[in-house]
Amino acid sequence: SKRQMALTSAAVLTQLTHYIDAGGGSRGARIILDRDGNSIPQTRNGFCDAWRFRSERTEDKKDKLLIHYCNGIFHVRETPVREFPIIRGIWFEKNWPGFLNGTIYQPQDE
Repeated sequence: SKRQMALTSAAVLTQLTHYIDAGGGSRGARIILDRDGNSIPQTRNGFCDAWRFRSERTEDKKDKLLIHYCNGIFHVRETPVREFPIIRGIWFEKNWPGFLNGTIYQPQDE
């Protein structure tokens, strides 16, 4: 519906605003233009300062942003990304049961 599309767009923009306001940099298909940015693309005619941008920060890779909509307000919070195990010896058939029964979503004992 149009309302769902509007809410989805608002959620994406709210989350991006949160990320950018917190100093987040360019990542994936997203470029964060910044006059004080630390990266300047180079064209065949030389550097293009008009497209100066913020580079991705390593510390941003350790968290993911979650967004929740409640009573007409979006709430954004950060949560740590689960660490990937060493993948040697891991293959689809071996790990499929954990996906089916939901154990991959359970907190790991430390």
